[in-house]
Amino acid sequence: MPEAVNSVAVGDPALFQVEHSEREPELVFGEALTEKKRPNHLLISGVHGRQISLLLVSQGASAVPPRWISSAVQTARKLSG
Repeated sequence: MPEAVNSVAVGDPALFQVEHSEREPELVFGEALTEKKRPNHLLISGVHGRQISLLLVSQGASAVPPRWISSAVQTARKLSG
């Protein structure tokens, strides 16, 4: 995120665990909690009012580790630039 994160909200917390820390104010961490293929929404709000909405998709039990974190960072940089 191009600014410190104020809050994160995930549509269904039973599908994804999402958190941020004041020690790393520009990062958001997430992990799929289900082995089923399921979509979920994530809303990240920054301290200066920016909001980023992401669609997260769990790829199921046989999936490789998620790559949505780096994609979200690249998207946020493009939006802020």
